[in-house]
Amino acid sequence: MIKGLDIGYSHTKDNDGRIFKSAFSHEDCSVTGSRMILIDDKQYYVGNGVQTSDADKSDSEINKVCTLYDMYLSGANDFKLCVGLPIAQYKTQRNKLKETILSYNNSKIYVNGSQYKFKINDVFVTMQGIASLFTIGKLLGEYIIIDIGGLTIDVSLVEFNDTTSRIIQSDTWYKGVRTLYSDIIGRINNKFSLKLDNSYGEKVIRSGFIRIDGKEESMDFLKPYLQSYIDEITEEIKLKYPYQTANIYLTGGGAIPMSNSFINRFHQTKLIANPQFSNAIGYYLIGCHKFKQ
Repeated sequence: MIKGLDIGYSHTKDNDGRIFKSAFSHEDCSVTGSRMILIDDKQYYVGNGVQTSDADKSDSEINKVCTLYDMYLSGANDFKLCVGLPIAQYKTQRNKLKETILSYNNSKIYVNGSQYKFKINDVFVTMQGIASLFTIGKLLGEYIIIDIGGLTIDVSLVEFNDTTSRIIQSDTWYKGVRTLYSDIIGRINNKFSLKLDNSYGEKVIRSGFIRIDGKEESMDFLKPYLQSYIDEITEEIKLKYPYQTANIYLTGGGAIPMSNSFINRFHQTKLIANPQFSNAIGYYLIGCHKFKQ
């Protein structure tokens, strides 16, 4: 089968709608223990525990565990994978990532005492963010695609005509929403003497309040910090990109809570359909074309 697989710094997603946190522990942190997988005699509980903040995660243990676990969940045994890299890493890391993923064929996997046999027949590496555009349909003209992830923000200006496409400008900024969530949760914990985890960041931004001892506490005091975060990104875009004339699309899991702020600054901005999965779906569509299916 062809699989579009998006192993983000925060979550792993595939084109069939599977999603889990890009993390693992070696001890059971869940209620049921249902996400245990044995890889080369090492036990992993997927979706809880360690995440990575390393910019280059192409040969990381998390990348391997999440790839193999998602393959197992799919129920298939033969794969052609299409995956992505941040734009800044694409040229230098794509061959390394492909060879690393192909080396997973040497792994032995057991789940619930039964061996999972698989074969990765081929791997195609593309650029994250840009892949999301292929979920829109027919593309014509100039598009700015802003992919807001956990650790990175990828921005690209791509021109499409009837027969060709070209990347005019692209950037990767290591300013993903995990940095924002860490900042605002730190401020909330200090103000209210709490011990909230950074994972609460998105919930706080979406709701605008937090319930403490049964009382709703407004998060209005965070607005200057949120505005500063958005302003830093949008000012970079204004300096480098034709934001007034191009089509602008937002994608990535971090785009959902940030969409209104971007629309207020760039009025033609659209949130791409199914933004958390649009990269994975785009990878799948590119893979179908690449592998001629």
